[in-house]
Amino acid sequence: MSLLRRAGGRRSPALTPWAPLRRPLAECRLALVASSVCAAPRGAGAGQGVTVGDPVWREVPGDAATDALRVAPPDADASAANLDRNLAMALDRLRDAVADGRLGELDGRHLALGGVMAATDRAVRGRSPVAVRSLVADRVDTALLVPT
Repeated sequence: MSLLRRAGGRRSPALTPWAPLRRPLAECRLALVASSVCAAPRGAGAGQGVTVGDPVWREVPGDAATDALRVAPPDADASAANLDRNLAMALDRLRDAVADGRLGELDGRHLALGGVMAATDRAVRGRSPVAVRSLVADRVDTALLVPT
């Protein structure tokens, strides 16, 4: 099943992300997918620099401490995100939702698209299918897409 459908059900160049939930959020497994420049200190992508124009998806382990995430490359201004890293990767807020029973569970990994880039279309077309396949393999029910 495609996660994209044509707007209005007609052939149109505008694609709308859409997949209805099959169960309530309180029973779902969720993954966070952010267009931030977050990188985790371990896991896939660990140790790689976060550079301008880098279209690589980085895995952020589900148990990562938000204060351990690298929020931006050294030449970018991410002062607000460095004060509260939940602005870029809202893991603590999602963990609260699980603890309160509003969300079933979090996936064991989350994804962050690193690097400030002008050619986002290339990154989306080239890297998104890989990201989607990894979430499907994890049996993720829904993803929270966070543009940053």
